[in-house]
Amino acid sequence: MIRRSRLPAVLLGTLIAVLAACTDRPAPTAPLSVFRSDASVTPGTCTTISNLTTLVNQVFGAGSPNANSALGKLSNMDKQLQKGAIEEAQKAARNLIRFILDKAATLAGAQYVPQLIASLECYVGIVDDTFLVFPSDQPQTLVSGSGTAGIQLPELPVSEPTLITIAILPDTTTGLLDTKLDKYPGFIRITQSSGVANSLIAPVVVAVCPSSSVPASVLSRLRLGHQAAAGFEVTPDADASFLNCAPAVVGASGSMLPGWARSLAGLVLPKVLYAQAFGGGVGGTVTEFSPFGPVDPALSFGGGVGGTVTEFIRVPAPT
Repeated sequence: MIRRSRLPAVLLGTLIAVLAACTDRPAPTAPLSVFRSDASVTPGTCTTISNLTTLVNQVFGAGSPNANSALGKLSNMDKQLQKGAIEEAQKAARNLIRFILDKAATLAGAQYVPQLIASLECYVGIVDDTFLVFPSDQPQTLVSGSGTAGIQLPELPVSEPTLITIAILPDTTTGLLDTKLDKYPGFIRITQSSGVANSLIAPVVVAVCPSSSVPASVLSRLRLGHQAAAGFEVTPDADASFLNCAPAVVGASGSMLPGWARSLAGLVLPKVLYAQAFGGGVGGTVTEFSPFGPVDPALSFGGGVGGTVTEFIRVPAPT
């Protein structure tokens, strides 16, 4: 089953139709969730290649060079799907979506864009949370359907219409973050599709909910790790309280702390620390999207003659 945009259908069509208009178009006031599907979607079953062909012609204009190019990409996608190469079919679908967004300013049938994107993703079994963001958008928060990951965008966040996808990854994911720091479950991958490699023009906040398996003694130290284009980095701290993560702090007896203790902590702990310790997420500020996950930065330099660092040594947890 496909769950469409959170906005009314009439408003959704209006917002998309103005893609081809001038820069004085009204700005959307809420995040536009183009597509979110259930994980049970079976590739190739929710629509047909004939319907997709019709939508491509409606979006680009039948017989136009862009329509012919898009149909070629669509054909390649379908061939991969029919061969059972699901991953390749999904790559081809994302390539076609990038092509659609790249041509957004000249589309003949911009009002059909959300339907086409949703149908393409459903057809190849893409089940991630996808949001369409416009250059004139006001500050907004995008949260995954599971509620365990999200993004806070400032005003005027992108240089062109951009499709942002949040993929929640399994707790057993390995090799995602290239670092010697301890990594903890809460892994996500965020990607953006547009006509440029990175359409973000302002820093954004990314937040994740750590897994309930993370030890309480570690939780307050966690920072958001980021596998950036230039290599791994620990992101600058950011308030992630816009996520409502499951409370993770327990008392000595193993039971949840009582309400009065949580209220007291809210008065004396820094906001970011309180949010992490009492049910909030782990957040960081970034200028590009990539894989993310919670890491423990509690390392100090040590060893080496003359101060030359040869290894990292863990700092004991406070007692």
